Amino acid sequence: MLRRGTRRVDGHRPRRGRGAVTLAVAVALLAGGAPAAARRPAPAALVASAAGTGDPAAARPPMRIVVLDLTFQGVAPDLAQRYEQLLREELRRAGYDVIDRREARGLLEKLGVSPNCTIGPCLKQVGSVLSAPRAVIGSVVAQGSNYDATVTLLETGRGNAVAQALEHCEVCTADEGLRSFARVVGSLTGSAGTRGRSAAPGRALVWREPPPVVPWYRRPFWRIATLATGAALIAGGVTLIWVDGSCTEQVNCPRHLSTMSVGVALVSVGALIAGGGVGMLLIRGPDPNPRLSLALGPGGLVVGGRF
Repeated sequence: MLRRGTRRVDGHRPRRGRGAVTLAVAVALLAGGAPAAARRPAPAALVASAAGTGDPAAARPPMRIVVLDLTFQGVAPDLAQRYEQLLREELRRAGYDVIDRREARGLLEKLGVSPNCTIGPCLKQVGSVLSAPRAVIGSVVAQGSNYDATVTLLETGRGNAVAQALEHCEVCTADEGLRSFARVVGSLTGSAGTRGRSAAPGRALVWREPPPVVPWYRRPFWRIATLATGAALIAGGVTLIWVDGSCTEQVNCPRHLSTMSVGVALVSVGALIAGGGVGMLLIRGPDPNPRLSLALGPGGLVVGGRF
């Protein structure tokens, strides 16, 4: 978070008090408003700046996805190539770094990993050596003028399907079948689609795995509450330690406060709770697109990553 503060205005220290600081800041803004507007970059310059290295979101590499299998039945070879090209284009349009089927098969065979794995525990090894947290499989079945397209999105880390889309195109031409397939891929990779949505004309049936439940210790409320509770206990314990031995009355001091043990206990418990809050802040989720990964293959240890 960027914090903007003003220590000096026109070479003078601001006077104490909220009103004086507000007045000084207002004068400075009025005095420098016109030059700042004149120096403000054009929108095109702002877009170019955001596309540079100064924007972390723009510099973040895209998530890698591997096309493991795309089967065809009743589809001509030249039309099958158009389907494969369309799948790659739709995935790239969705923001993925795509490894196509032939490239993936060659890399897996070179690394000694089975290229025929499409689901299950072996998928974790495939994703590890290719540094691909996502994979996709699909099929296109043509029976006369009817086309059935199915595309499944897989999570390699868990080896299971996280979403699936399908569509039946009845009495369609080859181009209409391609558009139907594009809708299937787009509905799968886009934000639309919920679990159990019924199919509609010109719309793919989409199933999505329910979102994972966020653990309580990764929720902002519990992190803040834990830190605040620990800080309050520590402050209360320090106060009790400070007043230990003080007089309960102002005359002759007949009795003294004995709060040392309670204060030490509060500080100890508060430190433990605050330490737990710090630990919650440091806990991070797994990297969806790791730069370096290790996997045990048939020929030994396999190292994969993005270089």
